[in-house]
Amino acid sequence: LDQLDRSSRTTGANIGVRVDATMQDIAALRGQIESYQYKIQELEAKLGTQSAQATGPASQSSSDDVKKPSDPKEFLRLAESKAKAGEHDVARHLFAEFLKKWERDEGVGEAHFGLGETYFHEQKFREALYEYGKVIQDHPKTPSAPFAYLRSSDCFRQIKMVAEAKMALDELVRLHPKSEAAKSAKQKLAELEKKPASGRPVKK
Repeated sequence: LDQLDRSSRTTGANIGVRVDATMQDIAALRGQIESYQYKIQELEAKLGTQSAQATGPASQSSSDDVKKPSDPKEFLRLAESKAKAGEHDVARHLFAEFLKKWERDEGVGEAHFGLGETYFHEQKFREALYEYGKVIQDHPKTPSAPFAYLRSSDCFRQIKMVAEAKMALDELVRLHPKSEAAKSAKQKLAELEKKPASGRPVKK
């Protein structure tokens, strides 16, 4: 009985040590997660500041010469037309102005997508990702949401984040399987499947 008692005490002590060690590991992991989350928030804040700077006085002076409609839908169409014409600075200011004036309008998601497009065509892929992310997270039902996933994937590939690019395409196909963007996503996924994570072709 004494031996059993000592054995049980030893086992209990070992379990206690293991529990303590496990709790310490969990605490360390939580610390790492909180650190990652903080870095992500910092990145989002930085990109948001850069977006604000990009839509600053220079672009504002150019957009001031444009006759701006009072109707939000017409205002958004004007911004989109400037973007298509390649006037990215003017378009960015118009999109930003739209977001300030009509922050609860149904076109907010499209304005964020439009902002993303102006950055994308200037090869500012991280800034573009920020705007596409706003569409995906905050406005998943806006018409351009499927294309936000597609563009996000393109941005990830450009900054050498191939795994994330594939995840964006997978989500697009899963959430919007009948969209036009999903057709392109399936083709891009097939291309990615032929390549390893490094992006180099697989040797046969």
